[in-house]
Amino acid sequence: MHKVCVKAVGILDEVVCLEVEECVSVGDLITRVFDLKGVRVNLEAVSVSDGSRTLKLSENVCSYNELLVFRLFRGG
Repeated sequence: MHKVCVKAVGILDEVVCLEVEECVSVGDLITRVFDLKGVRVNLEAVSVSDGSRTLKLSENVCSYNELLVFRLFRGG
């Protein structure tokens, strides 16, 4: 088991921590967290970071303990 905490800045009011049994993708974990909280978010409209770099949604979540999620806004 691997524990991963997700802080969705400006999207969720709290940090959500999950124990994952298998190493899923970052995108799958983020989708699971939003589903648990009843929040509908298009993964194309978010950016995920480990605190120092932007992550690909296809990366393995077991390489990280904490993820930061930011909503992206279109336009300029």
